[in-house]
Amino acid sequence: MKKSSLSASSFSSHNSSDHRRMPKASATRKSIAKNFELGCAAARGNRNPISLHSVDEEVFALVWTWIAETLVAETSLCRSSKEAITELISQHNDCPLCEKAHRIMMIAARQAEIEGEMNTIKCPIRKSRQWYKAEYHQQHPTEGGEGSSSTCAGHAEDKAIRNTQALEYADHLLTLWQQRSSKLAASREDSSSVVDESSDHYLTEQNKAEIALLVLLFNYMNRVVSSLLGEHFSSAFFRVPTSAALALESRAGFMAMMTRFMANGMVGKFKKTHLPGEISAALLGTKTDRPEERQEKECRDHPSTTKSTPDDDNQPPICLPRHLERATLAGEHCALALRRITTWVEQFEQTAIRDGLISETLLRALDDNSTMVPSSDLRAHRLVHWVTVTMRKRLQKSCRSEEDVTLAIVLLLVGYSPKSVFHSFHWDKLVEAQGEDTAKRLVIWWSLRWTLERAKGLDGNQDDDAGDELITS
Repeated sequence: MKKSSLSASSFSSHNSSDHRRMPKASATRKSIAKNFELGCAAARGNRNPISLHSVDEEVFALVWTWIAETLVAETSLCRSSKEAITELISQHNDCPLCEKAHRIMMIAARQAEIEGEMNTIKCPIRKSRQWYKAEYHQQHPTEGGEGSSSTCAGHAEDKAIRNTQALEYADHLLTLWQQRSSKLAASREDSSSVVDESSDHYLTEQNKAEIALLVLLFNYMNRVVSSLLGEHFSSAFFRVPTSAALALESRAGFMAMMTRFMANGMVGKFKKTHLPGEISAALLGTKTDRPEERQEKECRDHPSTTKSTPDDDNQPPICLPRHLERATLAGEHCALALRRITTWVEQFEQTAIRDGLISETLLRALDDNSTMVPSSDLRAHRLVHWVTVTMRKRLQKSCRSEEDVTLAIVLLLVGYSPKSVFHSFHWDKLVEAQGEDTAKRLVIWWSLRWTLERAKGLDGNQDDDAGDELITS
């Protein structure tokens, strides 16, 4: 495996499947700074969760628009609920950096929603009475009382139940993800793969699709952030040296104080709403068709009757791998953002194979579920030993060189134990062999590929086990 001399722009030109020019990194940074609540910090440098993708201009723009359409844009789930789900995902995946960031945004979003609802009640006298009744019943949904039948209190109660069920549904999907990554799930069909419909009757199919997309997106984000950035919030967003960040964030009350301070400063930003497709259209130059125009185009521009490419925005958004098809229920622009990501993953893989960055033989070995899936009872430190010792011996039979073995070990660690990649011996060896930018592109590509293959809750046939099918098949 030779050291690559390909730049970010050369990767983007290889991967571009149409004639639309991808925006420069500077344009993506401006879009993040303008539209993301943590944008002033998230748009700078290359060492925070979004800007780490700036090593490749194309994937930088595509990942940001994926985040924008799934998390930032106005959808059927309120923003505070989406941030709560994202915090839950980050807790489940043991990603302290993302957990802290989304806790701050959840508090700010909730405060913005409270102020917005208070402003909708015109009468100053009724404002406080109805609002505090609603807040009480949101905290005590099972209790009756004088105000329990009021419209405001009933709305707050329904919202509280829906938010609770959304978190429970997300937790269920995360359990399925965890089972998918172990031999326990590979050896038997788990009865919990079917959701108890009676427990989520407040959730619509659109709600469930949006939750599944959040789980998909932030399983990826947690994985790539843990692999490339570590776990210190102040290092990622404020460039505090790692040693100082460790000392600061370990102090009792420091993060609580920072959370309150930053959340209070962001409340105003959360009051601004973004329509679905608005951020993508401004950055990528795409446009939104009216429903009647879309129906006509589905027939005219379908791949069976035209030579349009998979990344052509004139193509129907339903053109997704089967186990991701239900993403369309979350909205057209969510599906389009996901489709652009799947296309980039496939095209990057073809480019990497063609240019000798990774071999097809090595890919087949990594995709072999009969040997490359760990036992379900392995703890974190044992997982690292399983990859670096047990799997190393098997990989040496499939690899052309020691550099290929190093790459395979890093990719397996990204999949099964991402926190062990950051500043590890194997990562340093990969950077020495490939260069830091190319090594990061490989980790981003593999993190996306790994996550997309294991998606849950989006299968077109509602079969949660269908995620076993590779997106590249």
